[in-house]
Amino acid sequence: MKHEAIRKALVHALEGVGMFEEDYVLEFEVPKDPAFGDLSTNVALLLAKPLKRKPRELAGEIAASLEISKDEVSSVEIAGPGFINFRLAREIWANRLVEILDQGDRFGSSNLGQNERVNIEFVSANPTGPFNIVSARAAAVGSALARVLEMAGFSPHTEFYCNDAGRQVVLLGHSLRARYAQALGREGFEVPEEGYQGEYVVTLARELAEKGLHEESFEGDDTVGRIKGDLAVPSGVPTEWLALADEEESARSFGRYALHSMIAQQRRTCVRFGLEFNTWYLESELHATDKLASTRRELEEAGHLYEEDGAVWFRSTEFGDEKDRVLVKADGQPTYFLADIAYHRAKHARGFTRAIDFFGPDHHGHIARMQGAMQAMGYGPDWLEILLLQQVNLILDGKPLEMSKRAGRLVTMDELIEEVGADVAKFFFLDRKNGSHLDFDLDLAKQQSNDNPVYYVKYAHARICSVLRNAQTRGVDPEKVEEGDLARLVEEAELDLLRLLSEFPQRIEGAATSREMSRITGFAKDVSAAFHQFYQNCVILGEDESLTRARLALSRATRIVLANALRLAGVEAPERM
Repeated sequence: MKHEAIRKALVHALEGVGMFEEDYVLEFEVPKDPAFGDLSTNVALLLAKPLKRKPRELAGEIAASLEISKDEVSSVEIAGPGFINFRLAREIWANRLVEILDQGDRFGSSNLGQNERVNIEFVSANPTGPFNIVSARAAAVGSALARVLEMAGFSPHTEFYCNDAGRQVVLLGHSLRARYAQALGREGFEVPEEGYQGEYVVTLARELAEKGLHEESFEGDDTVGRIKGDLAVPSGVPTEWLALADEEESARSFGRYALHSMIAQQRRTCVRFGLEFNTWYLESELHATDKLASTRRELEEAGHLYEEDGAVWFRSTEFGDEKDRVLVKADGQPTYFLADIAYHRAKHARGFTRAIDFFGPDHHGHIARMQGAMQAMGYGPDWLEILLLQQVNLILDGKPLEMSKRAGRLVTMDELIEEVGADVAKFFFLDRKNGSHLDFDLDLAKQQSNDNPVYYVKYAHARICSVLRNAQTRGVDPEKVEEGDLARLVEEAELDLLRLLSEFPQRIEGAATSREMSRITGFAKDVSAAFHQFYQNCVILGEDESLTRARLALSRATRIVLANALRLAGVEAPERM
């Protein structure tokens, strides 16, 4: 909760003891126990040592010299070793409630980011198969972060980077070629040892053998992102590709078809999961526009490359990496590392003042080299921010579920959506800190009870909508508020709920700066619990018309905050359940 009058009064009081704004960071927190007031600061504890004072004595002197109206603060108290606690005037809470009702779906927004352009790249899985569970976690967190940043005044640009070039795509082509031949009953065709053995390749080959060639269309999925680059369409028909004398050219034709099919499937999955990307950037675009070669030249001219054993190396140890890294192999082929540098160089050229990437747990070693490369490009140590998302373990019947497609167990994002629904999956993924391993309890996810946090929050929103409908049925206008009504909110359950609702803007700013979306889901659960407590202890639709109007106003404000929090999480706020 921010309160400018308190801040200004404290700054003025601290000048009286010889401390000025550049000497300290003034921070506030909302005490967990309302007995300690509505707002608290530890500034006296922080400044006691440089001022050579006892903290509690200093806190008392600061509190005594505060010049602040009783219309703003009803009391100032010293607690513990030197905390200064403020109890806000009742009128302040009425004003907070009016503010929530007036701002509606804009409540919680701020100008923290000052319209800073931020590129957020998440999911970005290879187009060689369906999205897996880790990709689903990145999808939930990345899309929520974009919405939170936008609410906090940033200008986020969401991006999917599609690795449609390189050896993996070649292997996919060889794999589909072999499976297609097998589907036709041809002998002598085997999937390469390093190829793709998944059942989805077999299914794709059977469909190709049974139905023949069909073009995938990306029309109608504009929200998934405009494709940046040219996704080559395979020419001819599959029997002609198989008959080509040049096996590599044959595999390339199957590979182009597989790319189209896999990318179309991935984009459909994005739609099902409610993901919105501004750009779907193809790696092949970097090759087509010579961005790898120009990136290499820039690094060479800056003295960051050298040749050894026929390969070109980047001096990444100069930027804290454990060893130098190859950019161009001895056979002249660029590595994925060079492509990644070129891609981020293209981001910088598009005017983004910050780039945020999501990495899976198996890419931890890639962090130092990428951040070092960005420093070598002259972008500064903070331009590229990398968020590491830990492993997801599926739990069934209290035991970890072995993720095996052949065993018929969940491994893909699509299967997870079918099993528990997109909303539940997203909430569960968000409700855990980024750096923590996530045990995804499938049994709990399918429960429709208060033990399921998604159900609990959705039910709170639906219950409020039901209260508002009941009011209308009784002839009470739930949006009518008369002068003096809101002053009737004096019960502890009412004030606890109102205090919590008022924190929403600061919770959003905290989530935006920490990148931890669990702060949003955690807040939604706290609000739901506070509303249920209010609902149980206070009769909303009673005989006292003024009190009824006040409690309906508080209910409407709670609905607004819950709806806004769920929207940030990408989860539906239902009116009925």
